[in-house]
Amino acid sequence: MKHIILSRLWVLVLLVLFPVAVAQAAQPEQSNAETAQAAQPAEEQSIFSGLKPTEGPTKVKLGTEGQLEVPAGHVFLGPQDTQTLLKRMENLPAGDELGLIAPEDFAWFAVFSYDPSGYVEDTGDNAKIDSDGILKSYKDSMVESNKEKKARGWDTSSVVGWAVQPHYNKSTNNLEWAMRFKADGDGHEYDNYNLRILGREGIMEVIVAGDSDEESLKAVRPVLAGYSFVDGRTHAEFRQGDKLAGYGLAAVIGGGVAAAAVKSGFFAKFLKPILLGGAALVAGLFKFFRRGKKEE
Repeated sequence: MKHIILSRLWVLVLLVLFPVAVAQAAQPEQSNAETAQAAQPAEEQSIFSGLKPTEGPTKVKLGTEGQLEVPAGHVFLGPQDTQTLLKRMENLPAGDELGLIAPEDFAWFAVFSYDPSGYVEDTGDNAKIDSDGILKSYKDSMVESNKEKKARGWDTSSVVGWAVQPHYNKSTNNLEWAMRFKADGDGHEYDNYNLRILGREGIMEVIVAGDSDEESLKAVRPVLAGYSFVDGRTHAEFRQGDKLAGYGLAAVIGGGVAAAAVKSGFFAKFLKPILLGGAALVAGLFKFFRRGKKEE
């Protein structure tokens, strides 16, 4: 049933995002399309309205730092469209989102943003990852994010635990993990998969909304492997005198020591890794899917 719902969602995306193509179709097909679109609730129609995706296969730029191969059967949204879609899914974009990639059935989507905090050292103490301490930090920080979401009339969620334990690949400079969340309203559980690609002057942040089980990640990881820093910006090209981030891998996972930011009054600076990297990103998505399932 899940795949049926997702397929129906993508049909809706095509109808809403490409009205010109529908208008140019033969009259019988146009009537069918209009009938199908009219049958969808107005809220579902509007969530993708006005967005302009780029279809694969192609290569797109992610700011001035990186580039991404968009495979066939996938679509890419630019910065403004990405932020618009996140807002419609009841998220709080930080404003630095560079783009979004998704397969045509929208079974998952990945949001890219760049943190120019500097070079993250991955040796010695900076390579240590305290999974238990980071998990506690996430749970504490969710209390603050839920306050903001309640104020906006949005659904709240809680941290359940790790779906994929944090681990670092030194050869690719990729740091990945997945957090499991539970919607406070109906108890539905879902995961966010996170990838951080360390560069010479900062971090490319990737957050995936959707199923983060090992089987699903087999489809996600090859697509994300299509990302690369432009020449001169890779982690291996660090030179003495370059800006240092001043923290290690554990702080990258923890959202830049978000717990300390709460205490010092600078929580807003680190709000995105908790809200976007946590329950908020997929809450609207799964609520959207579950509504469609009830209609089936």
